[in-house]
Amino acid sequence: GPAICLVILPFLTTPAQALAALTCAVGCTAFTQAGFLVNFQEIGPKYAGALHGMANTAGSIAGMLGTYLTGAVLEATGSWRGGLFCTP
Repeated sequence: GPAICLVILPFLTTPAQALAALTCAVGCTAFTQAGFLVNFQEIGPKYAGALHGMANTAGSIAGMLGTYLTGAVLEATGSWRGGLFCTP
């Protein structure tokens, strides 16, 4: 799925190949949303909104830290490979 596409991304040589890999990664990620969003209704229908808010907050914090850490890896190595290998 998405992890495989992101792992092969640093080895691709043309922009068209990179675009195809990123498109595949985002497309495969869409398959996870159907199961992800239903879980909150199944776990606790009464608290689905609060549960979704907590999960969204955790995801946002991870996104902020990931952006910073990817920049640090990029500066340290001068290559996107390290950041892309940490992504999956």
